[in-house]
Amino acid sequence: MKGFEIFFESIKSQLGSKLDVITSVIHFMLVNDDFVCLGVGEEITESDKNNGGSELLPTNWNQNQSVYSLKYHSVKPDKLNLLLKGVVAGDRFIISLLPINSSNNVHSVGLKRDQYVTDNFKGNYSEVFVNGNVDSLGDFLSKNLLNKLRESVVPSSKEGQGQEENKSNLLETSPFSYIPHSGVPSYDPFQPFPDIGRRDLDPFAPGSGIGGGGMFFQPFPRQPGPQYDPNFGIRPGSIPPGARFDPTGPLRPNGRFRNPNPDHFPPPDQSTSCVRMSSSSGTSSSTKVKKPQSLGAKLYLTGYNAVQFFGWGYGLVLAIQFLITSGKGNNFRLLWEHCSTVLTIFQTLQLIEVGHAAVRLVPSSPIQTFIQILSRLVLVWGVLIPVPESRHSIGVPMLIIAWCIAECTRYFYYGFHLHNAAPYFATWLRYTLFIVLYPLGVSGELFTTYSSLKTISAKKMWSIELPNAFNISFYYDYILIAFMLSYIHFFPQLYFFMLAQRKKFLGPNKSEKKSH
Repeated sequence: MKGFEIFFESIKSQLGSKLDVITSVIHFMLVNDDFVCLGVGEEITESDKNNGGSELLPTNWNQNQSVYSLKYHSVKPDKLNLLLKGVVAGDRFIISLLPINSSNNVHSVGLKRDQYVTDNFKGNYSEVFVNGNVDSLGDFLSKNLLNKLRESVVPSSKEGQGQEENKSNLLETSPFSYIPHSGVPSYDPFQPFPDIGRRDLDPFAPGSGIGGGGMFFQPFPRQPGPQYDPNFGIRPGSIPPGARFDPTGPLRPNGRFRNPNPDHFPPPDQSTSCVRMSSSSGTSSSTKVKKPQSLGAKLYLTGYNAVQFFGWGYGLVLAIQFLITSGKGNNFRLLWEHCSTVLTIFQTLQLIEVGHAAVRLVPSSPIQTFIQILSRLVLVWGVLIPVPESRHSIGVPMLIIAWCIAECTRYFYYGFHLHNAAPYFATWLRYTLFIVLYPLGVSGELFTTYSSLKTISAKKMWSIELPNAFNISFYYDYILIAFMLSYIHFFPQLYFFMLAQRKKFLGPNKSEKKSH
């Protein structure tokens, strides 16, 4: 495409993804076809009509990396207004050209992100495209998108003449042929009608092509990047043109299907949902939402949860036994020495869960998992073990009881949930006991940490004072004070998140879902 290299160099600093490169190629091709860009959005306003448009890409044209919307106007006599839509669906990018206020058809095409653009899309121009130049991408878009648009935009007289010629040819071929209306493809009634939607009813239907394809379209594919919450409705432009989405719930009081109920979507642990859509070329694609766990991974995680459950359960038995038999008066001060070995082993063992998240054995963030485990590791290895005076705090029995009960219920629930067999009482305990256990445990952690500050400050434990060769100072007691203050930020977030989870798993919507 002659001239694109100069255009590409002028917008290179604006590019943030491969999709930006593809969108810029379409923009360049439209400008070469005598279109001017009116701006970002889906509706052409009076100001758009008055400003005359521009051959440049507008400001913030690529701000939304999930949905691209650009308006164009043709300077040719047809004065066609055009909407360019680009929608991300899994690993595919669906591009559509929609004539605005026109009876012409919508033209769409889909391609993969890596099909034409390399990872070095901000490097040298010769390394941006897979084949070394933009021509292969330009030929694909021209053949499957722009040429179809040009064919549909014809003067009315030629359109009528073409219809008459089409009718004549069809009648000469077969007297039983169907004479189509404008924009509707011809179809031979003697050919079997494609069994669209058969897969919804027939589990043995073919799974590829138009035959046997399902009709359910998942408008919220799981993918990296911004996601739309179904509780806030379907955002305009999030469903590609031509895709079908069947609401399955009852009508709202206003008589319309509006926001789809989240209960109508596949649960997060299922992998049967897929995105299916057809482009103008008649092809279809399927993108799985989540790869199912292998049998080996499930067995390993089941064993890990069982080990942690019995470990924390043994720690709970030791703590309760000691408090009942020896906990009178101030003897609780020896509780840590009685349980320290078990609690230290199984608390430190939780670092394996960071690895689980890193290798995607579980759908969690490794960083968030490490932060959650870090607070307890600071208590165990940074306070209770090096500072014996902290073991005499009233916070020690509080945190030990809270930790043991919380971890027992958590690992018991996780072990069964891996196999979709968690009993209701396990779910209830997991999302109810935290209401008391979290404040109890946090209070115990704060009391225990506070009781260690005096000793750490007096002994200058793990502290570095000036002057020294490195000219730096470090005071461990100040670090622990900052650690305690961090609870003000993190604890409410975790607590309210668990309240939301409790509403999700135990709220009214859960009972309604079970009734279905």
